[in-house]
Amino acid sequence: MDGPIPHEIGNMTSLRFLYLYENALEGFIPSEIGGLTRLAFLSLYENSLEGSIPSEIGNLVELTHLAIRSNSWTGALPAELGNLTAIKYISMSENDLGGSLPTELGQLTALTQLWLRDNNFTEHIPSELGQLESLRELSLHYNNFSGSIPSEIGKLKALTSLRLYVNRLTGRIPTTLRELSGVQLFNLRHNQLTGPLPSEVGEMTALTGLYLYGNSLTGAIPSHLGRLTKLEVLRLEENLFNRTLPTQLAELVLLEQFRITDTFITGNLDPLFCTGDPSLPNPISIFTNNLTTCSCCQS
Repeated sequence: MDGPIPHEIGNMTSLRFLYLYENALEGFIPSEIGGLTRLAFLSLYENSLEGSIPSEIGNLVELTHLAIRSNSWTGALPAELGNLTAIKYISMSENDLGGSLPTELGQLTALTQLWLRDNNFTEHIPSELGQLESLRELSLHYNNFSGSIPSEIGKLKALTSLRLYVNRLTGRIPTTLRELSGVQLFNLRHNQLTGPLPSEVGEMTALTGLYLYGNSLTGAIPSHLGRLTKLEVLRLEENLFNRTLPTQLAELVLLEQFRITDTFITGNLDPLFCTGDPSLPNPISIFTNNLTTCSCCQS
């Protein structure tokens, strides 16, 4: 199917499901789509649609799923998205959307997944996202967000995955993130974060993957990370950590990948780090540091 979406689509006022994904549709979304007030599912992903997202989409108050990724959308998100209080799933990744996120997104308290990766969003991540009490996945990576991570993110008690990597975020990692006790994936890599890694991260005991590399974190690696007994991947390289490596990390028996290259860790590596399964891929990578001895490090 190719060509534009016809304006007459707005006459289908009883429509509940509109699946037009993976076609060759082009042009704009007609504003008449706002007449589909009973629509629950709108899937337009993987087409060649362009232009801005019409504000009339805020009329779709029964919408639960909005999937419009992989098109050529531009402009800012309309504030009227805040009217979609029944929505559970939003996917707008892989477009050219930009500007700041509307604070009205904080009104979407039924939302469980928010995918906005691979766009050009800028400015601060709005603190109002902390009101999304049902949110399980927050994916804002590969954008141009700046400023600090809002402490209100720590209110997202249902969250299992937090992806904020490859942005321009600055400041410290907020200690309130310790409230995210259900988070399994925590990825803040390649930002401009500074200050120490808060020991409170050690309270995020559901973590299986912790990715903090490519920042400017300083000070000691907290021994509290040894409490993360489900951790499989720990990536701390390309930071400014110094002092010795806490021996508690050697107790993470599920750890398959541990990298801390290009930091300023000093001293001797405790032999406990070298008792793991040597068949695991890159079990420990600590070169380009100031360690005196390390019998199991890999480059």
